[in-house]
Amino acid sequence: ASPTDASQTDACDRYVEYMCDCHNDEYDCEQLRNTYADPDSATLDECAIALEDQEELDAGACPTGGDTGA
Repeated sequence: ASPTDASQTDACDRYVEYMCDCHNDEYDCEQLRNTYADPDSATLDECAIALEDQEELDAGACPTGGDTGA
């Protein structure tokens, strides 16, 4: 797998992780995991975009995720 594959593979994992940590009152973690268990490249793109959008919406309100604590 190329380096881009590796980061993309994690896009859905990171998205599910983030939503489970930050929005578990709104989303069913188990269902999210099942939905994104074996993503194709189109789904990975969706995950990456959805994660970015959600992080922007939360505007740092969620302490977990990819931010550096700044």
